Amino acid sequence: MAHAILAGDAETGVTSADGWQLDHGPILATRPMKIGVHDDAAGLTQAPGRSRAQLLVETLERIEEIKQWNRCTLRRQSRGD
Repeated sequence: MAHAILAGDAETGVTSADGWQLDHGPILATRPMKIGVHDDAAGLTQAPGRSRAQLLVETLERIEEIKQWNRCTLRRQSRGD
């Protein structure tokens, strides 16, 4: 979050991935988060916890649909479609 603020980004986000290590594995879902003019690193660090929790629940509710979509996408990419 601090990097996004320092870079002057207007948006950051949270991601749900299929893997046990941080930042590894196929991405299952994402949720963007706006960075307001008055936001600071402390406030943005707390907000993603709530967004991650919501995203995790939504991802688990749709896990089979998401994985099927990912398999189809990977097949198309490997064929060059």
